[in-house]
Amino acid sequence: LGPPVPSAVSINKVLSRMQSLLRPQLRMGPHELLVNTAADVFVRGNLITIEQIFVNLVINSLEAAQAPIRVRVSTSIEGPRLRVLVEDNGPGIRAEDRNAVFDPMFTTKQNGVGLGLTSSRESARAVGGELELVRTAEGTAFAVLLPISSAEEAP
Repeated sequence: LGPPVPSAVSINKVLSRMQSLLRPQLRMGPHELLVNTAADVFVRGNLITIEQIFVNLVINSLEAAQAPIRVRVSTSIEGPRLRVLVEDNGPGIRAEDRNAVFDPMFTTKQNGVGLGLTSSRESARAVGGELELVRTAEGTAFAVLLPISSAEEAP
């Protein structure tokens, strides 16, 4: 999933690549993906690993909904970390499932494997970040917290 040594990665580049990868899937359905970044911030990690976290979160949102769904991705700076919020207006996660979503092999999908959120959380942690389930009144939201890096560290 990319070079083992983290470097500075542009979050705008990560999210732009994610949109490109998901464009075919979004065209097939009535879903909408909105990306709003406050500024181009560099985070510590590697491009492919961080990109895969967001691809997985958005695909989870799209697959969880029967009806058209809107997925929003937004960024904010929280101290030394960038917070990327991925939220949707889908059916949400049942209260009884909330504590298990990061457990390996846990899935609510008929053909799911149950490794997507587990591996995404591990990928975030591998670069000094975190992936958290955020309580919302509607839909589902995950916050990806990534350590901010300077542009000078970029390859």
